Amino acid sequence: MATWFAFKDGYDTIQLAGAQEKEAVILGFHGYATRAEAEAKRNSVNAFQAITLKMLEADYKTALKTDSQPGGKNSDLYKPQSIWNVATGDAFNINATQWFIRIGEVALGIVLIAIGLAKLTGVHNPISQVAKVVAK
Repeated sequence: MATWFAFKDGYDTIQLAGAQEKEAVILGFHGYATRAEAEAKRNSVNAFQAITLKMLEADYKTALKTDSQPGGKNSDLYKPQSIWNVATGDAFNINATQWFIRIGEVALGIVLIAIGLAKLTGVHNPISQVAKVVAK
């Protein structure tokens, strides 16, 4: 079972299922059983939601390319070929900008963890020293 989501401000109409469908609902989007229903009652998108919506749109486009969207020939995860298509679909079809964003998110996470550990333990490390200089 999949749900259709439509959005205002030039975003695509997408069909989501599983974890992505739940993520869209958690973000506050309302989905519908048919595409026509969704397009008749489009969701508004705020700046916070727009970031995640771009990723959901990219996932949907990848699912269409690999035919792994709900009802597609590769949507059955019990088939080995389907698992391969789903597992590699995003990795080989995302652009350089998305790669840099993901790498930046991981790097920022590591920096924040290092700063937090330094504050908790009282140990001074190079990252916390740089953070103190930047904060001034």
